[in-house]
Amino acid sequence: GIFGIIATILLVAVAALLFLNAGNEMESAGTINDAAGLYLPIGSIIFAALANRFVKKDDSLVQSMDRLR
Repeated sequence: GIFGIIATILLVAVAALLFLNAGNEMESAGTINDAAGLYLPIGSIIFAALANRFVKKDDSLVQSMDRLR
């Protein structure tokens, strides 16, 4: 639904901000801090996309059952 799309868009924005901020810190410090937290938004984007897909699949299944009645 619309909330899943909004959540995915917000997660992409947060991930972009984290990567941009990490790039700025890398230039100023000269080293990369490979913190696991930098990669967590990528996982959350993947899981949000999977959730959107399966919610849509379940919704279409419910609508098809309504047609059979």
